[in-house]
Amino acid sequence: MYIPTPDDEVQMTRKIYGFNCYFGIIKKERLSLLDKIKKWLRIADEWIDYKYVYDIIDNGNFYDSKLNYNTDFFEFIETKYDLRNKLWNTVKGLTKNHIQEGFTIYGVVYGKDIHQSYDYGLSSMEFVGTDIFEDKNFIAPDLVKLIFDTVLDLPHIEILHTGEWDEEIQNQFVYKNYVENTNDTVPQAGIVVKHVSGDREKITTIYNPEFMVFIGKTELA
Repeated sequence: MYIPTPDDEVQMTRKIYGFNCYFGIIKKERLSLLDKIKKWLRIADEWIDYKYVYDIIDNGNFYDSKLNYNTDFFEFIETKYDLRNKLWNTVKGLTKNHIQEGFTIYGVVYGKDIHQSYDYGLSSMEFVGTDIFEDKNFIAPDLVKLIFDTVLDLPHIEILHTGEWDEEIQNQFVYKNYVENTNDTVPQAGIVVKHVSGDREKITTIYNPEFMVFIGKTELA
């Protein structure tokens, strides 16, 4: 597990309790017979080699395993945020030479119907972006924020702090933090700390102890 030090430049963001998932445009491993025929007849554009994908990230996280996996949310989120079209438009704007293997956004689906006792007081499901994987690398966090805001026009995770890691700053976002409009009854899950370089070996989640107690109680209720 990554343990930051005061020499590290980091970004701290909220940990959102929901489905960790991804949506992307990636290069197909192989073309179907129909795809090959379309290319041969020249009735397919240059993007026939790519496809739209999405899935849940199975990271073995205990808390994520408690969520309602019977909820079919991909179509809802795709429609609500026009995800498929936004990703295709972004990729086509970058050109094939730029993306080569693919362009994938990572984020969390959360809110209503995801967890009965932890819905953030929302009336529907929401999506918030956290990372971008382009070809074979994760993009640095500051650029991720810029792309979500100005290119994708999609919500980005709340950034709490960017700069040198400091334990006191970290703790102020972990302990005694509550979901808005819950009268301090529903604790925030915690925070994610990642190095500003985007190095995936330098990322860790700090859970709020109150959150772990809260989730344990609601699961047993």
